Amino acid sequence: MALVHDRLLALPMFQSAMQADPSFVIRIGVPRPHQRDSCGRNWNIEVFETGFAHWPQCHAEFRYIVDRLRNEYDLPG
Repeated sequence: MALVHDRLLALPMFQSAMQADPSFVIRIGVPRPHQRDSCGRNWNIEVFETGFAHWPQCHAEFRYIVDRLRNEYDLPG
């Protein structure tokens, strides 16, 4: 999802990683629809990878961004 990708790339930690290593990549899974959950959200993205598997704060930032977008946007049915 482009919104997730763009918001991650705007974070200073990702900008620093890309400057330090031009081959740094972010892989974001495909949004998957599901029945509405208790918060009314109808999709999720589970898969997220960077070149730094040992970098736990990037996964927390990813989850924060995805959850905020899930609150704002629905996937078309």
